[in-house]
Amino acid sequence: MLTTRGFWFFLPTFAILAVALLFGAVQLTYICLTLILWFLSHWFLFQLRVLISLRRIKLERKLTTSRGDVASVWARQKVSCAVTVTQSSVFALPYVIVTDRLPALARLDDGELGLDGTLSSEAPLTFGYTFACPAPGWLRFEGVKIEVADLQGFFTYATFVRDPREYRVLPALAVK
Repeated sequence: MLTTRGFWFFLPTFAILAVALLFGAVQLTYICLTLILWFLSHWFLFQLRVLISLRRIKLERKLTTSRGDVASVWARQKVSCAVTVTQSSVFALPYVIVTDRLPALARLDDGELGLDGTLSSEAPLTFGYTFACPAPGWLRFEGVKIEVADLQGFFTYATFVRDPREYRVLPALAVK
């Protein structure tokens, strides 16, 4: 998708090209054609990166408590969630914003629900946060939202990587 910055780069360049062609300014025509060719080549490379890389994104989620990795949690217990986003493509994504969606039953205690940076096969993005569940039920994590942009800010693409996971939340222990 073309951003506002990309639109305001392309439109004046195209308008100056039209004026240069109208008045026969050869040097200005070459400069505008070079800029438009550069812009379109970056658009093509961005589309290629997104098409190839987003198919190879994998998501790993790990819930841990004071007992270690868990498959179910207790109500009112602090739980740490670590999310790792990896991709196995040849192309690196230069700027990615990854945002996790907190389940309805969970209440955020500490940490951030997202991270931004470069995503490549050698450097995955990992972030974590702590939450607690006030009542018993089910935690359902649906996946993460991924927003990709080029370094110039001309193009952007947003998608949701599904990775549904369910965890049981057991009633809190009554301690006497």
